[in-house]
Amino acid sequence: MAETLKGYGFSMGKKTDECLSITLGEIAETELGKKKKLPEHIGNIGDLSVLQFRDAVKQIMFKGHMGILEDIPYLPKSWFDNSISACVCSGGRIPGLFLIRKTPSGILIPVLFFAYGPESNKDLLYMIRYSVQKALELYPPRRQIGSRNSKPFSLLYFFVSIFSNPPKFPEKVHIRG
Repeated sequence: MAETLKGYGFSMGKKTDECLSITLGEIAETELGKKKKLPEHIGNIGDLSVLQFRDAVKQIMFKGHMGILEDIPYLPKSWFDNSISACVCSGGRIPGLFLIRKTPSGILIPVLFFAYGPESNKDLLYMIRYSVQKALELYPPRRQIGSRNSKPFSLLYFFVSIFSNPPKFPEKVHIRG
């Protein structure tokens, strides 16, 4: 992975653990940071009842997607940042979730990012846009977004890269490992 990122102009160095991070301000400088109207079926998990949230997580788990934590089905909705974690509400179902955890230190960690259905690719993009727009309203630009597991985070980097103008990855990426 380090060699791939070096090809995009990142500088690398050895550290003690593997962790990807980017600031909210760096994302704000991309197309994803621009305020855009989103479809009405995209919202935050704070608007879901506990039962709806549990059912959505269960459906996604049945499709084989665990996110970065195996115990997601057992975590309360309040464990995630309800203001910026996004969901797709379609026909009484919740076919998409972008769950973000705010750690006690304030770092935002993408935990689960998945959508299914005919419009799932668009819904993934809409959920990222929703979460970024809400985070920009609520948190300072220096807020770190990071992950010890790169699966959900690498998709965020992909979207950041293609929505940069010109398309590129953020200049500062901190990889420890």
